[in-house]
Order: sequence, then structure tokens, then C-alpha cells
Amino acid sequence: MIVLVAAMSLWAIFAVGLNFFGIDVYWPFYVASEEPIPHHRLLIARNGVFLTFAFYGLMFLRDSYEKVYPVHFLKMYLFMTAIAGSLVYIKLEIYALEEILSLVILLVCSVVIHIGSKSNYRRYFTEN
Repeated sequence: MIVLVAAMSLWAIFAVGLNFFGIDVYWPFYVASEEPIPHHRLLIARNGVFLTFAFYGLMFLRDSYEKVYPVHFLKMYLFMTAIAGSLVYIKLEIYALEEILSLVILLVCSVVIHIGSKSNYRRYFTEN
């Protein structure tokens, strides 16, 4: 799980760094230097952020003092983005295999992080 989180973090840093040079990289490794990022991809990212915000807003209303680790946020954002992507693809009738595989990768990453961050495996968050 640590390797997966590190790889995703490096990907994000790489994507932001390339943006300063006018090269947009979007999930997973598509480069949009000449043409803009496809509208459906922007909708997926936007709706993923909104769903994640809604989840944590409802979580706050339920129990405002619950401790949440950063890995929980990452897991939930990936999961909510996969849900948002599924809804956008259904609405826009996009059924290309590469598009669906990109959502499957997000979902698999979310599941791996969920399994790896269970309390049995959270030793890296405790003090020694």
C-alpha cells in the first residue's frame, strides 16, 4: 500500500510540475499539450471533489470529533471519483474500454488503500 500511495503522490507532483511548462497530464498518463483536457474528464474530477466534500460534510455532522487520517481522504477521493466517473460515463454514454479501465484502476487503488489502512495495519500511524 505504501508503494501505491507513493506512486500516486509522485504522479500528482509530476502532473502539477508539467503544468507549469504548459503540458497537461490527466489520469492515468494522457498528455494534452496541444488539445485541452476532455470535458468528461474535467466533470469526473469536479464531481469527485464535490462527492468527497459531501461525504466529509456528512461525516462531520454525524460526529465532528472523529479522527480521520490523510490516507482515509485519499481512499475516499479515489472511491468518489470512480463513482462520479461511472455516473458521467453513463450520462454521456461513453463506453470506451480505456475510459472504463481508468475508473477500474481508481477503484482498485481505493480498495487496496482501504484494506491496507485497516486498524490492524496502521502501525505506521502510531508512535514507537
